Amino acid sequence: MKKYLKLICIISIILITTITFGCNKKKETNVNKVNAKPPVKEDIIEAFGVIKVKDIKNITLNFPALVKDIHVVNGQRVKNGDVLVTLNLDKIKDEIKYKQDLIDIYSIELDKILKTSNDVEKILNKLPNKDMIHSVNEDQIKELINKVDKKSSPQIKQILNDLINLSNSYKKDTKELIKSKKLLSTGAISQQKYDSFKKSLEEKKNAFRDILISLESLIYNKNQEYIKQKSEITTLKNEVDSMENKLSNNTSLDKNKIISKLQNGIITEIKYKEGDYVSAKLKLLSIMNLDNMYVKADIPEEFIKDVKVGADVKIIPLADNEKEYHGKVTRILGMAVKNNGETIIPIEISIDDLDKFLIPNLNVDVEISKE
Repeated sequence: MKKYLKLICIISIILITTITFGCNKKKETNVNKVNAKPPVKEDIIEAFGVIKVKDIKNITLNFPALVKDIHVVNGQRVKNGDVLVTLNLDKIKDEIKYKQDLIDIYSIELDKILKTSNDVEKILNKLPNKDMIHSVNEDQIKELINKVDKKSSPQIKQILNDLINLSNSYKKDTKELIKSKKLLSTGAISQQKYDSFKKSLEEKKNAFRDILISLESLIYNKNQEYIKQKSEITTLKNEVDSMENKLSNNTSLDKNKIISKLQNGIITEIKYKEGDYVSAKLKLLSIMNLDNMYVKADIPEEFIKDVKVGADVKIIPLADNEKEYHGKVTRILGMAVKNNGETIIPIEISIDDLDKFLIPNLNVDVEISKE
């Protein structure tokens, strides 16, 4: 009986020892499993990135216009030739027509000014000098009046008529002066009366000089007017040319429609709605060029030493991790930045096999080959 009890005690001790050892071994295994690190891929560097667009075309107008219709929405894909916006261009077209009409009117006036100036010069060339009023030929003056163009200044004809009247009066007074001189010698008139006749002739001589001066002044004024008018016409022509060039040189404008010039683009930042008035030099909308997308990735500072320009990169979109794209490191930016407390260096990665699945701002994982 004692032997039997002793045997039971020995067996119990063995079982307890075995169970205790087994539990400790299991616990140790679990601890090791918790503290184990994931396997490190020594030939690649893994990082997080975002799809970016290099080329963004801003559609701007350098002339005022009214938005008649917007045919796209933000995020819409467009191709070359797609109509984006229809504009009402009446304002700039009306302004061009108004200035062109002014040019026509000013050009007619310019011809009149030039004609007047030429007529006056011809008249002055045919008139005697300022001290030879007695040489004025009435028939010649009348001939000049008839030759003066109807489009010319009426002021010229008035001056010439005044000249004829003055010449006739001067000749008449000259005869009277000769008579008065004889009467003075016989005592028939006083010296005062004779002096008044003489003074009248001097006044007419002065009036003749004034007429010549007025003709010279008229030429000067017309020349100044001509210069000013011609300058205004030149300014108007430059303004019209500028407005027409704004319409013709806007590569995105086809008649009154804004069209896409990108074969693979996406609309963003539409700034206006139908009925809005677009001021000159303000952006209407933007188009992202989807053919120039790339990945911008952030590399922790401890791994940047292993990243080289030209290194092969595998790109995996988070939206579908079964898809895989390829590219190369094209640029390593020259300045580190802080991101969520971590120092990182941004890099840029090309995408060799772009397709329509990849879109701007899509998140991706990248695996960069070490070189």
